Amino acid sequence: MALAGQAIAGGRISFADPRLKAAIAYSPSKPQRAGTEAFTSVHVPTFHMTGTDDKNPLDASDPPSSRQFPYRSIANADKFLLVFNGGDHMVFSGRDFRGQPRPNDPRFHALIQKASLAYWDAYLLDKADAKSYLTGGAFARDLAADGTFEFRLK
Repeated sequence: MALAGQAIAGGRISFADPRLKAAIAYSPSKPQRAGTEAFTSVHVPTFHMTGTDDKNPLDASDPPSSRQFPYRSIANADKFLLVFNGGDHMVFSGRDFRGQPRPNDPRFHALIQKASLAYWDAYLLDKADAKSYLTGGAFARDLAADGTFEFRLK
């Protein structure tokens, strides 16, 4: 998120890279000492992916919903949010902390691949059909009861 424009140190420091055309944030974190102002400089499309069981392994009091804070705070760019029902912090690796596969991992991984490829095709290759797959309801239908999907186009 820092390379996409998220500011740190109260907005005084930015690592934004103008070469970035789009970003995917897997299990993004809420800034510890900043609010929505940390995201006012995000001007590239972002795709946020998390899960309903995506707890902070360093702070048990931090609810999984806090992973949605970056998505909810961005106002100056297209944005997408995918939340897997029962997805935890390791959903993107397919392993829990003990290294055991989880039953939903193959389904989640197929959906991550579909959504990611469509997103990259839409924003890096300017493919209208890929963007339509995400914004026209087809991906939401593919996701079905495995999670929720929302987006906002700027």
